[in-house]
Amino acid sequence: MDKYLNYWALMAYDYSGSWSTVSDYLANVYGGAISGVSTSASTKWYLNNGASKEKFVIGMPIYGRGFENTDGLFQSFNGTGPGTWEAGVYDYKALPFANATVHNDLKNISSYSYDPVKKELISYDTPIITAAKSAWLSLQGLAGAMFWELSADKNGTESLVWTAAKTMVKLDNTENHLNYPGSQFDNVKAGMKTHSKRGHQLKAKYF
Repeated sequence: MDKYLNYWALMAYDYSGSWSTVSDYLANVYGGAISGVSTSASTKWYLNNGASKEKFVIGMPIYGRGFENTDGLFQSFNGTGPGTWEAGVYDYKALPFANATVHNDLKNISSYSYDPVKKELISYDTPIITAAKSAWLSLQGLAGAMFWELSADKNGTESLVWTAAKTMVKLDNTENHLNYPGSQFDNVKAGMKTHSKRGHQLKAKYF
């Protein structure tokens, strides 16, 4: 299949959630003793089975998954919380919540926040972890990163997309779906260079 693809895009997230037996990491590069999955192991499997590393893209989450009524990481839980747009799923731009302590695990390259009073844990990627992941995939000689999804990101130096781009230094300037001159929206037709006359205030957010 490799010869027919421009890129392989590994959705390297959702390693844990409401279906899990204990609170766990959402998108760890290493580890995964309980969930049985890690980005490094998944990447190795694909590369060993024919995927080219120069085509292999690592997906990163711009959201977190919640675990309620838990004593911390790798502990039992009861509930996942209301979420931002889906039960248990929180936009990164809403995190961390007030009074929660952020924990960056550089050994496994993953992170989470925890509030011991609310007994609430949310696993998500911080800028520190996004930078570490970007450095890791660059060291492996992989193609780059993708994200799910942009509307959940923060602005400025707290942006996960900005952090990844800064760490990897280079950007893929290949034309994407926004190159759509036949669009009914003026801003999309112009390549996102102008505001839409239909009232949409869309413009480049990161670069």
